[in-house]
Order: sequence, then structure tokens, then C-alpha cells
Amino acid sequence: MKSLFKINEFLNQEFGFKIKKTKLKMYSEKEWKEFCSKNLFHVKSEGVFIPQSLTAYVKAESPYLVLNIYHEFFGHGLFCEHSLIGKKLRYLNNKDADSYLYNKINSKEQRLGICDYNIYNYEGFAMWLEGLLSEETNYSDLFEEKMSALPKTNKELLTYFKEAEQELTRFGFLAQMGFPKHYTPRTLDDFLKEKYEEYEKAELILLYGSKKPYSDIDLFIITRKETKNYFNGWLDIYQINKEDFLNLLRLLDISIIDPLFTGTIIKGEERLVEEYKRRIIEQEITEEAVNHNLLMSMNQLFFSKNKELSKRERNIASSYSLSYLYHAKNLKQGIKNFSRKELLKE
Repeated sequence: MKSLFKINEFLNQEFGFKIKKTKLKMYSEKEWKEFCSKNLFHVKSEGVFIPQSLTAYVKAESPYLVLNIYHEFFGHGLFCEHSLIGKKLRYLNNKDADSYLYNKINSKEQRLGICDYNIYNYEGFAMWLEGLLSEETNYSDLFEEKMSALPKTNKELLTYFKEAEQELTRFGFLAQMGFPKHYTPRTLDDFLKEKYEEYEKAELILLYGSKKPYSDIDLFIITRKETKNYFNGWLDIYQINKEDFLNLLRLLDISIIDPLFTGTIIKGEERLVEEYKRRIIEQEITEEAVNHNLLMSMNQLFFSKNKELSKRERNIASSYSLSYLYHAKNLKQGIKNFSRKELLKE
């Protein structure tokens, strides 16, 4: 087996994150029996991970020791250190952790993950990574041998996760599992070419927002297609029809001004962005523009109080309500703002 250090570096190069805090403890046959008996674990198990202490325990005298380390230490360790789904487990007591793992997920509260239950997200990722590391370190035959002895449900879960990776791409798969997102404009462009159906019809695609690893990826897209929003748990697309965009530009709508002045080009020509920015700077401030932003503020305030929406949606609506309100007040005074961040500081 490659050293744990080399495998950890491989993960860092491949994913952009690695094991930092997780500990590994290996027990002899006698120690393992005592450990399982004391903690009420099944004695036939060969590995256990404790999220609260970020510790992987494995039985040393096992023909699958290497694979068990991949599964428990790297699989569950990475998940509980870095995934937004797994990190929550570290702060739950046993009863609450069981509820979190085994109860059906409320999609309004958690849009991340591949499965409907977190226990399958938790185990599925560890199995997927175990398989990946087995291939990387030439233990594929041993992995197949181990898998052949597991229940059918385990095999089906692994297949499901492999198919999810192929469907979402490696980048999209890890993002959907709640891991930090490390990317460049090229990374996003490659992803969108493959997964965004309207890519060819998009005149301009901008990356905006906080751009932090654990934040949603916010994309502003001008297209000939219809205006609509899309959110899948980590990717938030504001797609706007070209005619709608030009009308909002005339009305100095802050929701289109912000991405134009703060965004990074993923697709499109810089000259086009500069032309739109010039038009906004030169656009006359009209009473219609002031009233439009005031009306949008009230609309967003209404959405922020709608209990049928998710907490995330209500928070976004509340934030935009303030942005529109401050923007309208400044426009009334003849002042133009070019980013929501500026407005929310006021």
C-alpha cells in the first residue's frame, strides 16, 4: 500500500482537499473483540468510524485491511471533515446522529447529497472512494473480491454512486455531495458545456457572488431562451432572456447590475460586458427606474415571509429586498451603485 501521506496528497491534487484531523487506530484480534464488546459494535465488522472524534478504527488482522483503511479513514474521514452533510455529524449525539442519518431527508432543508437518506450518502461516498483508491493503488482485484461478499444493496449503492459521478462529472459529483468547490473559469466552462442544456444559446455567462468554496456557485446568464432560475443545492443559475435583460438594464435593476460589475466571464466577450457597463453608467435615472426597484424590494420582502419557501430562499429574498430598497433610495438622490455588497454595507 502507498503511504497514507502519498494517498492524502493524491486526494489533495485530485479534489483540492485532504485528511487533516482524522485519526487512524488499528487493533489486534484480541483488542478488536474487546473494543467491539465495550462499545456494542458487531464483532464481525472490520472497521468503524466515529464522526464525533474523527477517528477510524480498523481490525489489523484482516485480508482487506488496506481497503478498510480506504473506506473508514479516507472515505468517512473526508466526508466528515469536509462535506457539509458529514460535518454536521461531528456535533450530534448518538440519538440525534441516528435521526439525521436514517430519517428521510427534507429537501427544503437539505438540497445536497445523492440519496434520500444521509446514511446512504455517508456509506455510498466511502464505498465510491474505496473503489477509486483501489484502482489508483492496484487493489482493484481485492476490491472486487471484497464487494462480491457484500449484500446486494451495497453493490447497488456503489453502482449508483459511480453512475452519479459519470452523470454529474467528478466536479459536479463532489459539489453535490457538499464538498468544498475549488474551480477556475475553465473548470466551470467545461462543466457547463457538458451539463447546461442552453450553453450554446447563451450570449454571456458570468460567475458572481462570494465565490467561496462552501458557497453556492452563482451564475448570471444572458440568453435567447426564457427567463428562469435554477438551483440544485450548490449551483444557482439566474438565466435571463435578452429582451428582459435590456429592459432591466434600462430600469437600472440591481440584480443585473451586480453580476455585470462584479462577475468573472465564463463565456462571452469582454467588450460586450464593457458595453453593458457603459450603458448602465450613462443611463439616465428616471422615476420609473426608482419605482421599479422599490416595487422589487416589496416583492422580495413578500417572498421573505413566505413560510412555504425554504430558509435559504427566504434569506435570499430578504437580502435582495434590502438591496433593492437601498438602491432605489440612492437612485432617488442621483446616486448609482454597482454592487449589492456596497449597498448592504449601508
